[in-house]
Amino acid sequence: MVSKREVVDHALGEAAPLLERLRKALAHDLRTPLGTIGNYATILEYHDQAKPEEVRAFAGRIRTSVVRTASMLTCMTDALTLAMRKNAKRGAEPATILRSLLSELGIHGHFAANANEPVTCLELDPDLLTFCWRAFLGITAPSAPQGGLDLDFACSVEDASVSIDLLLGAQQREPDIECIDCSVYVLRHFDSPAQDACFAMSIAEHLVAARGGSLQIHGKAGAASRLRLRLPIWN
Repeated sequence: MVSKREVVDHALGEAAPLLERLRKALAHDLRTPLGTIGNYATILEYHDQAKPEEVRAFAGRIRTSVVRTASMLTCMTDALTLAMRKNAKRGAEPATILRSLLSELGIHGHFAANANEPVTCLELDPDLLTFCWRAFLGITAPSAPQGGLDLDFACSVEDASVSIDLLLGAQQREPDIECIDCSVYVLRHFDSPAQDACFAMSIAEHLVAARGGSLQIHGKAGAASRLRLRLPIWN
């Protein structure tokens, strides 16, 4: 018989990487935008001869850093909330979530969705799916073609686990697409306009692992074409 202590230790063990990532975010990642705010505030404080356009430029940079800090804190708060309520509501409708995210991110997307027979992944937390898909699509958004992004999704149950793929591009259904290390993928895009989404993706990988699942990115030559989430049904 498994004791309550063993259950708690197991849960803490699965959550350890997520907690460590959040600790690093608080100790390091947040220092960058906060440091920028402090530096520009100091310049404004002691630069008596600053021209109006310079003041506006500094204020704009401070505002950008404030927005980024708020975004990072929201991401960490959402991740902690999801990690703490493992047995939350279930029954994600991928088409609805995908439509909402495309609208939120300003992406024109093409994907097949039968409105009369909506697909519902009964074993998936819709908030967890939204968190991961928002990060992945957020990285994709700046480079999305003007004519729109081809997307699709697939949900399956196998070996006591549920998997859902978010598929991008014309090569989306190739079965042998290589796996891209998530940390490498995030690092490659971190200096792009999708910096906030990259931060969220680095959290998402550990959040899914804390649920006993896995997050995988697949693609060719560093260009992602599939995000796969796999979670145990009992989770």
